[in-house]
Amino acid sequence: MTEKKEVMQKRQLILVEWEDITGTGKWHSEEEAETSQTLKCFTVGWRMKSDRKHLTIASTRNTYNECLDRTTMPRSSIRSIRRLE
Repeated sequence: MTEKKEVMQKRQLILVEWEDITGTGKWHSEEEAETSQTLKCFTVGWRMKSDRKHLTIASTRNTYNECLDRTTMPRSSIRSIRRLE
C-alpha cells in the first residue's frame, strides 16, 4: 500500500449565488402557476474546475487533495461569485 503525501493545493474559497428551479407534485390553480418563481440559493466551496459552461466546487477538502460534496452547476444559473479568502 502506498502512502499518501499530505499536501493541500491552493484553491479559491468562493461564495456562489445561483438560481434553482422550483416545482411541485400537486395540483394548483392556473393563477398560482403563473406566480411561481425560481429559488435564490447560496453555496460555499472551493473552486475545483471552471470553464465557459460549468463551475465545479467542493464543500469539503482534506490534506491529501481529496474532496467531498462536489457540486457542478451550469454557468447560466449563476448570478454572482465572490472570493472569500
